[in-house]
Amino acid sequence: PVRMKSTGAIRMTVNSISTAPSINPLTMEVSNVTDTFTPSMNWIDVTSTFDFSSIGVSNPEAFVKSGSWLLDFNLVGKDNIAQIRCSTLALPIVGNGVSNCIQSGVQLIWSDLGANGIIQMSETNSILEFHHRFKFPVEWDDEEFLLASVNMVSTTGPMLSVSKSFGLGNSQGVENDVALKHWAIVGGNGVSSDNEFPYLQNQRGEPVIVQAQLGFEGNEGTAPRTGHALVRLLVNGNEYGASSIINEGIVSIPWVIPTFGDSVELEIDIQPLRGQSVTYEVPNVIEFGYDAVNPQLLSMNIDEFDHFQSSPSNILEFTITDRPILPTQAEIILWHSWEHDFNQNGQIDISEVVRHELEYPSVLTNLEGIYSYDLDSSSAPDGGYVRGWLEVADSAGNMLVDSGNISSPLFNLLISSDGSPQLGYSDISWDYGYLPWLHPGEDITLSIPVWDKNGVTDITDIELDLSINQPDSSSILWNRQTGVCSSSTLYIQISNCKMIGDSESGLFTNSGNFEINFQLKWGFDPDDSIVRTPLIRLTDLNRQSTTIELSELNWRYSGEMEISQEDLSYITSGNNDSNTGSWIKARDDILISGSLNWVKTNRHVMQDLQLLFTLGLNQAQVDYQQGQFSGYIISPATPGNYALDISLKNAPNGATIVDPNSPLLWFIVDDEAPSITSINYPLPAQIIEEVEWESLEIVMTLSEDNFLDQDTMNLKWEVHPSGFGFASSSIANGSGKISILGGMPFGESIIGTFGIDLDTAVPEVIRTEELELRIWINGSDMAGNSFGSVSDEVYTPFAVWQLEQQLPEYALIQPAIYYSGQLEVGKSVDLSVVIQNVGKTDGDAQLRVERVESNGARTIIHSQEVKVNSGGNGVFNHRWTPDRDGSMWVEFIIVGGPTVQTETFYVGDGEDDSFFGGISEINPVLLVVIFLLVVSLVGILIFGLRTPKPPQYQRLPGNKNYQPSNQQMRPQQNHQYAHQQAPASPGDNPYQ
Repeated sequence: PVRMKSTGAIRMTVNSISTAPSINPLTMEVSNVTDTFTPSMNWIDVTSTFDFSSIGVSNPEAFVKSGSWLLDFNLVGKDNIAQIRCSTLALPIVGNGVSNCIQSGVQLIWSDLGANGIIQMSETNSILEFHHRFKFPVEWDDEEFLLASVNMVSTTGPMLSVSKSFGLGNSQGVENDVALKHWAIVGGNGVSSDNEFPYLQNQRGEPVIVQAQLGFEGNEGTAPRTGHALVRLLVNGNEYGASSIINEGIVSIPWVIPTFGDSVELEIDIQPLRGQSVTYEVPNVIEFGYDAVNPQLLSMNIDEFDHFQSSPSNILEFTITDRPILPTQAEIILWHSWEHDFNQNGQIDISEVVRHELEYPSVLTNLEGIYSYDLDSSSAPDGGYVRGWLEVADSAGNMLVDSGNISSPLFNLLISSDGSPQLGYSDISWDYGYLPWLHPGEDITLSIPVWDKNGVTDITDIELDLSINQPDSSSILWNRQTGVCSSSTLYIQISNCKMIGDSESGLFTNSGNFEINFQLKWGFDPDDSIVRTPLIRLTDLNRQSTTIELSELNWRYSGEMEISQEDLSYITSGNNDSNTGSWIKARDDILISGSLNWVKTNRHVMQDLQLLFTLGLNQAQVDYQQGQFSGYIISPATPGNYALDISLKNAPNGATIVDPNSPLLWFIVDDEAPSITSINYPLPAQIIEEVEWESLEIVMTLSEDNFLDQDTMNLKWEVHPSGFGFASSSIANGSGKISILGGMPFGESIIGTFGIDLDTAVPEVIRTEELELRIWINGSDMAGNSFGSVSDEVYTPFAVWQLEQQLPEYALIQPAIYYSGQLEVGKSVDLSVVIQNVGKTDGDAQLRVERVESNGARTIIHSQEVKVNSGGNGVFNHRWTPDRDGSMWVEFIIVGGPTVQTETFYVGDGEDDSFFGGISEINPVLLVVIFLLVVSLVGILIFGLRTPKPPQYQRLPGNKNYQPSNQQMRPQQNHQYAHQQAPASPGDNPYQ
C-alpha cells in the first residue's frame, strides 16, 4: 500500500519476470472489520479461497495434506507484524492449539473468556477455503495501514497469496486508542438525557445510571474489551464511582441525584489500562441544571379516530409544549394494517411496529413547537387504517404524558371517503316497553343504534332531546372528543354516556349503539297527562349531521307513590300475627318496615326520602333508603283504637304518597294485664291421689278485658321431693300450652285447662317418697301485657300440691285365741291373727300384742316386726301363758295402723274352793248389792268394751302370702298424713 499526503503520481518499473506453476488465489473476506483493526470484543473472521484447477487438482484438501503443504497467515503493518505458519495436516486447530504452529511478531488472541478461535479448511470441488477466527490484541499500537494476506507453501516454495489492505483513505489500519463517544444520565423511566441541553430530572435523591459509551478513534464502531480502560465519574470534582466493566461498549456507574443545589457538575474521566491513549470526542465535563416539567401535548391536527382518503402525503402535526427547552427526543411509532399485520390477527404486536423520527421545530427554546411526520398512505386499500403513538422526551429524560401506547394508541386513522351519520337498523325501545312510565330517581338506560360509513367513532356529537314536543328544555348532550356528557336541565342527571361498537366488527365498525344511563330528578314537569316524544341529532367529525324524531320512544312521567301493602310489616312486644294491625301496650315501641311503590307501575321506589309516621298524637321521622324504610314509633298512652298514617316529610317537588283506601294498620292500645282469678282444681292443700295421676287436669279461671294471646299461655310443672326446699332438683317436669275452654279468650271468667300425665312421668321406684307438684303459669294478652309467675324462677311457683305417697296399709283379720278345757292362770294358749297389706308398697308391720283387762289395764304380751308384701297376707302365731286371773281380751295392734281384738275370755285362778262357797259367808244384803253391781259392770263390758272395732280395708290387689319374721320392733317413721298415725294407748298395765 502506498499512502500519499497530496495529489501525485507513482511510477513502477518491471526489471524481470520469472514464472512458476501456482494455485490461483481467489478472494479474501474479513468480517467485523470495516477499515480498521481494533482490540474489541468482536471475533475477526478471515476467509480465504484458492482454486487448484490451474494445477489440475480436483481434490485440493487431500492433495495439500498428502504433500504436507503449509498455510501462512500474515498481518503486516508499518511497525508491527503478526505471522503464523501451520501445517495443513494439523488442521483444524482450535483455540490455544495454535501454539503448535510457528508464530512470529505480535501474538493474536485465539482463546478469550471461554470462547475459542479456530483455523480450518474445507473444499468445494477444486476450491479450497481457509478460515481464521481470532481477536486482535490491544498491544498492537496504531498503524496507518495494515495488510492481511494468506498463502500456501508447497514443497517447491510459496504459492501466490490472497490479500486485503486496511487503513485506506483517512482511516487507520490499526487503532487501539480509547475514545469517549457519548455519555448520558439514564433515569428510572429508561430515558437518557441529552448533553447538548444539559438538564436532569428534578427527582432529588433518586438513583440513576451514568452511562459512558466507549469506542476507538475513528468510525469503526467497535468498543474496547472489559478491563482495557477504567471509567471514573467525578461529581463536582470529586470521584463518585468507577468501573472497568464494558458491556457492548457501555460502562454503567450508579449515581444518586443530589438532594440540594441548583446545578451539579459531572465529569467522565477515562484511564487506559493497557498503554493506550485516550481521546474525548464529546465534552467530558458538563454542568447540569434541573428540569421538573414534563412535555405536554397541546393539540394535534388529527382526531383520536379520524379518516382521510389515501394520499402519498398526509402531514401529521403534534403541538407540544415544554420548559425550559422543547423535547429533543421524539419518535412516532406506526402500525399499518395493510402491511405490518404479519400474523393477520388484526392486533398490534410489538414486533410489527415501525419507528420514525419526528420532524423537530427549528427553534427548541420556544414555549411550544410543532413536531410533524409525513405519512404516506398511497398504498393503503379502502378500509385500511393506521394506528400509532408518540415517544417524546426532553433533554432531562422527562417523558411526554398521555402520548398513547401499544394497548391504547394515540390516534387511529381510517383510509376511506366521507359519509354522514345515520340511525342504525336495529329496533329501538325503552327497557320498560312501549309508552312506558318513567319515575324520578330511577336508573334509566337507553340504547340507540347508530351507523356511519367511516365507523361510529366518526360521530363526535350527539344531542338527545327527551321532550321535543314540550317547551321546556330536556336535552342530553355528548361529545366523543372531550368525553363529556351533560344535560340542559338540572332535572336530568347523567350517570354515563358511551358509544359501543358492534363486537367482532373491527376497529372502525360502521354500526354500534349510543348508550345513556340517566335519572329524572324531582322537579321535572310532573304532568302525567303528557306523552313526550324524543328527538336525536347526530354530527360527525366533518360536521355533517342527521336529525331524527323517535316516536317509538314516546314516554310518560309520574311522581306518585304508595305504601306497598305486600311489604308492610310491624313488630311489637305483643302478638304480630295479623296483617292489618295489633293490640299494643301503652307507650310501647312499634317497629314499622316496608317499601314504597310507584302508583303507575308498581315498581319499587329506590331513591332516598324522609317519611313521617303518625299514630294518634305521636309522630316519628324515618329515613327511606335503598328501597326500604324501617323505624320506630311509640304507641299512645291512652287506651283506644288508632290508625297508622305514613306521609312524606320535606317532600321533594312533585312527590306525593297517595292515601290508601283503608288505613295501613290499626293498633289497639291496651294498658291492663290479664290476671289469674283462681285455681279451680286441684284445690289448695289437696293431696293429689295416685288414681288421678294418669289424667290430672289443672283447671284455672282467668280474667282479660280485651283478648288473650293463646299462643303465649304456658304452664310449666315440676315434681320435687317434699321437704327439701325450692332449690331441690326436679324428678320430672314438663311444659305446654294452656287450653281455653269454649274458644273465648276474653272476659272475666275465662276457663283454662292443662293436662298432666304424672303416672308416666314419675318413676315407680320413687313413689314411696314424699313428693310435691309445683306449677308456674305465665302468658300475655295480644298487647303483650304479661301475667303469671316467672317461668325460670324456681323460688316462685304459682301453686304447690302434695302427691299421694305410696305406703304400706295394713288390715288385721281373724283374731283368735285357742285353748282346751278351762282357761286358768299358768295354762298356755295360742294367739293368732292375719295381717293383710292393702297398700301399694311392701312394708314391715310393727305388731304389738296386748292383754286388756276389764278395768282397762294393758299389758304388752309380745312385739314383733312382720314383713308383708303389697297385696299379701301374713299370719301371726304366738303361744302365751296368762299370769293373772279375771275377765280380759287380747288386742293385736299395728303401730300407726289398725287394731283388732279377740273376744273377752275369763282366766281362773286354779284354786279348789268354789265360788259359791265363799259367797255363803257374806251378808245377804251385801251380796245383793254386789250382784247388782256385777250385773251392771258385765253389761257395760259386754255392750261397750267387748264390741270389736271393724277391720279397716282399702282396695287391694290379689292376696299374697307372707311369713312373719321375728325381728325387733322399729319405730315407725313419722309421716305427715294424720290418718296414718298410731292411736294413743288407753293405759298401761297397773300391775307392773
